[in-house]
Amino acid sequence: MEITDDDDEVAVEDSEIIVDDDEDEVYESADEEDEVASDAATEESASTSDTLSAGTYSIDVALSAYISAMGGVEFGEGLVDGEATLIVDDSGNYTLTINTTKSSATIYSVTCDTFIDATDSTPGYYTKSGSLIYAGYTLSDDTATDGSGNAIHYVDSISFDPDTVRDTYTMYLYVNSSVMGVQFCDGSGSGASNQPGVATPYIATLTVDWDSAKLISTEYTVPETTSDGTTATTDDTTSGSSSTSSDSSDDADDNSATYGLSAGTYYPSASLSAYISAMGGVEFGDGLLDDVKVVVNEDGTYTITVYFTTSSVTIYTVTCDTFVDASDSKPGYYLNGKLYYADYTLSSKTTKDADGNAVHYVDSMTFTVDELSSSYYLYLYVNSSVMGVQFCNGSGSGSSNQPGVTTPYKAILTINWSSIGATVDSGSVSTGDASRVALWISVLCLAGAAVVVLAVKKKAVARK
Repeated sequence: MEITDDDDEVAVEDSEIIVDDDEDEVYESADEEDEVASDAATEESASTSDTLSAGTYSIDVALSAYISAMGGVEFGEGLVDGEATLIVDDSGNYTLTINTTKSSATIYSVTCDTFIDATDSTPGYYTKSGSLIYAGYTLSDDTATDGSGNAIHYVDSISFDPDTVRDTYTMYLYVNSSVMGVQFCDGSGSGASNQPGVATPYIATLTVDWDSAKLISTEYTVPETTSDGTTATTDDTTSGSSSTSSDSSDDADDNSATYGLSAGTYYPSASLSAYISAMGGVEFGDGLLDDVKVVVNEDGTYTITVYFTTSSVTIYTVTCDTFVDASDSKPGYYLNGKLYYADYTLSSKTTKDADGNAVHYVDSMTFTVDELSSSYYLYLYVNSSVMGVQFCNGSGSGSSNQPGVTTPYKAILTINWSSIGATVDSGSVSTGDASRVALWISVLCLAGAAVVVLAVKKKAVARK
């Protein structure tokens, strides 16, 4: 079904809260004065937000993503939980997080599942001046089915820092379904259905009821997401360790209490995929994972170690070795859109790259975070005896065989914390038997094919 054409250009602005002072303005025309007065009226209706102190709030929101074609379809129906979370930090900056889920819509007489799909289109929002800012987001543990029958981990939360306080925000969302998908935006494009990342005439509007804001806690933690940052093309790089917690409390026990993990060593479960549909379809991640270990430190931080090994894949009829190569690209991870290099170790054994060189491959990488997240973008150069690919947060345009050059190909480490008993409630956890471990690496293929996720699970082995 067609609902076409040029990709819209995306301007980049830093995200910050803008508070307009009341002062006289000079206008060149009456129309300009009316337009500014209209904008001011919109922001005045949200005056409650001007008095919000630092803390965590609940706030009512609603999403509309309507197209008039096919008899009229409201794709936004049921996609957003009506109660969102608003974080106000000590500087007066806001972070709004909306929870999203699967829903359904009826297209003619066909009822189909609907969901927000970030596979080929990062969610975002538009500033008051019309610039597109990419948002943070998280992916679901369960899946929904797209029109091609692929199992998709859909977006289950979106976080962004509003540039101004307004009653409505125009959103950039690819709403997919088991029948078709539509890129909703500011309505500035002419793209058709089933074209993620291409602007269309279809507008998505998030309505925020600022007067409904209710204080939940005077403490706050800015949510950690799996996005490539809040600005459209940022790829900031920082070497070394990082701190991401924005919690106003200095109590180190808060984090471990939040996730129900006492100090100790744990082996959570996860899964691994690095699939490229080109060349007949190749799963580069198959067998690459060896183990995952998480240490909950006494200071409330979390040290995550991912263990790798060599594996093999078949490209057409050629079977080749695969491995993580640090020769020209250090392993790393992303937090809040910034790349941090990780500590890593190399194997005593070697394997061969495409040039026949003997390479000591990466057999572990370790990094420390302040808060647990269900997934992390990783920065890994996966090499083989045929070709190599730099996986990252998908923010670049590099190609294969270019270590250290960011590409559109994403690597995601997804961890199932519930497998070790981590919950949002306080409590302790018994490690019991070693859990199964795995790693998710989602890859956009060189020809732009869709990501396919293949779960690879193995029994974790306790390490001394």
